[in-house]
Amino acid sequence: MKRQGTIAVLLAAAHAISASSIISSGNTTITVSGLSGGAYMAVQYHVAFSATVSGVGALAGGPYYCAINNVGLALGRCSA
Repeated sequence: MKRQGTIAVLLAAAHAISASSIISSGNTTITVSGLSGGAYMAVQYHVAFSATVSGVGALAGGPYYCAINNVGLALGRCSA
């Protein structure tokens, strides 16, 4: 549970930074990308903030909702 809270805080902080950058720069395009575990985070961020993120690059990661809220699947097929 603590890890999920940490991830949520990181996502919220990243979104706040991204949003403030858009306001100050006038740029309206946000993309996220990641490799391996970062790819999972990039996909999660894209889904969570889809209204402001225009694209995602995920390399060697997995799809959104891969584990279907099941730790066994997360440690198995989603980690392979």
